[in-house]
Amino acid sequence: MYRFLVLVVACLALPAEAQSGWLFNPWSLRDTGNVLPATLETWTSETLVAGSHWLAGLGFEAPALARTGFEGDPDRRYVVAIDPPNSGQCGSELGSYTYVMLSLCTSMFQTADGRWIDPAAVGAEDARNASHLSTPVHELFHAVEESYLKPFAAYDDERAWVVEGMSVAVEYAWSQKTYGVYGLQGRPDYSHGLTDTTGTREYSIGHFWFNADRMLAGDSSPLGALRTVLEQTTGWEDGITAVDRGLAAAAMAFEAPRAYRGGLYHLFPWLLAEHADEHYFGDIATVEMTAPSMQSLSGTLLPLAADAVQIAIDVDEERMTMHGTPVRFTLEPVGWNPLSPSNLRAPLHLIVGDRVAGRPALDATPYTHVVQVFGDTTLLARVANVAEDPAATVEAAFELHVEVEGFYGEDVTEGAPPPGPAPLSSGRRGEEATSGGSDLDAGEVAGALPPGFRVRGPGPWACEGGSRARALFDLMTPDELGRDADRALPEMVRDVEDMMDGMEVTLRRMEQQGIQSGISREQFARLRAEADAELAAAQAEAEPDLAEAADDLRSGRMTQLMATFVGTDAGSECQMTLAASLSGREGGAQIIAGAVDEDLYPEDEVPSFTFVVYPERALDGMRALASAGVPAGGTIPTGAREMAEAFGGWEVCMMTAEEAAEERESARASDCPPVTCTAGRLVLERAEQGRIAGSFQFEVLRWPENQTGQCAVPTGRDVVTGHFNVASSDDGFDDNSLGGFGGTLGSGVAPVLPGVPILDLQDR
Repeated sequence: MYRFLVLVVACLALPAEAQSGWLFNPWSLRDTGNVLPATLETWTSETLVAGSHWLAGLGFEAPALARTGFEGDPDRRYVVAIDPPNSGQCGSELGSYTYVMLSLCTSMFQTADGRWIDPAAVGAEDARNASHLSTPVHELFHAVEESYLKPFAAYDDERAWVVEGMSVAVEYAWSQKTYGVYGLQGRPDYSHGLTDTTGTREYSIGHFWFNADRMLAGDSSPLGALRTVLEQTTGWEDGITAVDRGLAAAAMAFEAPRAYRGGLYHLFPWLLAEHADEHYFGDIATVEMTAPSMQSLSGTLLPLAADAVQIAIDVDEERMTMHGTPVRFTLEPVGWNPLSPSNLRAPLHLIVGDRVAGRPALDATPYTHVVQVFGDTTLLARVANVAEDPAATVEAAFELHVEVEGFYGEDVTEGAPPPGPAPLSSGRRGEEATSGGSDLDAGEVAGALPPGFRVRGPGPWACEGGSRARALFDLMTPDELGRDADRALPEMVRDVEDMMDGMEVTLRRMEQQGIQSGISREQFARLRAEADAELAAAQAEAEPDLAEAADDLRSGRMTQLMATFVGTDAGSECQMTLAASLSGREGGAQIIAGAVDEDLYPEDEVPSFTFVVYPERALDGMRALASAGVPAGGTIPTGAREMAEAFGGWEVCMMTAEEAAEERESARASDCPPVTCTAGRLVLERAEQGRIAGSFQFEVLRWPENQTGQCAVPTGRDVVTGHFNVASSDDGFDDNSLGGFGGTLGSGVAPVLPGVPILDLQDR
């Protein structure tokens, strides 16, 4: 291997000096121990000649090596010394480059038990010996490097990751070409950083250089990226900057996927995604999670380093949806504030599985990535630290939040159970109603609300779920709605760009594996150019309207609450939905009537709420409707009858006091019995970003399927009561990614959104 040992060429009695131009004559061997068999001496010369032809054919400059003879001498040769293990040049190494001459150690030619290696017997199954026998080309490449890196004597440990790493990568390439084996004998621990040369880590970084070359230059130009980097490196004073410049130049020269073209900033995260599994991070942790749950992890990264964690997801099959179970990763630097975002998170990159997570288009948007899993799964997440100017990368502290499904039950202190039906009014039930509960306060129903939700009432009005029930909700303030509008267009553009990046990377992988993709590089380039042009035009056209819409949304004075709760009733699936308009720009604790006099409120500021409970039969009917499409003329849509019958004729009835009085007056004139109801009420004890809790009550009436006579008379009347107490990680800057993915047109799969039923749950 490579070590700079001070040698005096004159002491070796070499009759010439290093000069330019490749030589392909047999090498002059100096067996200082006189122990190497003649067959291995011949093999050594032939290997070095073959390696010279190979490197010259790949476009590398000639090595800086001493030569025997004089200019024009037909016997002019390079010189290689063969040294025994006890020599000053060997020790524990297999070889070295000493400024102007190669030295190989006899231990390079021997097996672990001391027998001579037969090169003809080495193949892909013999990785150790293949690695040993690639040493001559490794050392030869050091001499090639000196032709580029001036002054070569300026080498020190800080640059060893380039000098030794590249030579190991060349060794890998030679071993693969000659013996059919990658030749990897040690893996780097990327948590130490690319430039860390503690111990012998500079050798294992050959993994980075070998794979970087394959990603950028591909099989059509082996080692082309390494050559381009060396050509860009005019001296050690540029350091990492020169390497970064060279990698970017190689990506352009060899038409690498666009995702790789930003130097180390882009290439390093993608290399981790494609070529660094859990074995490249030392002793990494495994975190076990179930749905719903959240884990917060933290760490500190060295410059040009990465860390990893394995997330083992235990999936409850009964909770599985057609979209899978969403697992969201949120990455932020320690101390990041969306209200005053800084550039602290710019060097951080998130990698999950074999994909690099798309970066948010706006600084105030969380850095998130969602993976849908469909069974027990272990996901490998990596966080990398490399700045756009890699040489300026500094140590970075980060927080990684991992959320499964996005609803987290919270324990509560001991206290009173959820309240039962409170008195609806004084006087006879149904005769009078509150006008919105303005005379009440939350303290009247305050008590310990268990995590989850529960609703009780007649017929279909029964459903509950505990702390592990699935719940989706979003409390949308005017400011959040404005932010959503601000980022809608740039996030769409960024998402399309990320999608195209992923497609291009996938196509390149298929190409390298010999798989026909059906689209050429040129065709994809044209497709991407067309998409870029269309996106740019659409963005320019839509930006003014979206900016105006965002301002309008921000000017609102109401907060919207949408929620969907998934539970069971007597072992059957059921769901409850809530839609509410809350007073105030931040929501907060308040009491809302279900029926109010809209004339008492300014336009668009009327508080309201609506609850619906969907029994299993109704959900099945809705699924059937979603998947059946439009029926032939006159035919009842599939599922429509089942959905209607599932509610058993029960309907919500909420009236203001004025509406109840009008109903009584109308009934007297028609000789029909009056049908009046109370206003109902929703008592919100918590209504804030990330947490909602409250109780509710309202009346329901049951109507016969077929009315007879002139008077409409319900056959049943009851009160529905319930509570909910759920939490999420939503802080108002949330990107809504935990709602899952929406269905595509004609797919028969409805979007997964809070406030509407989730129609893709599997049958239980």
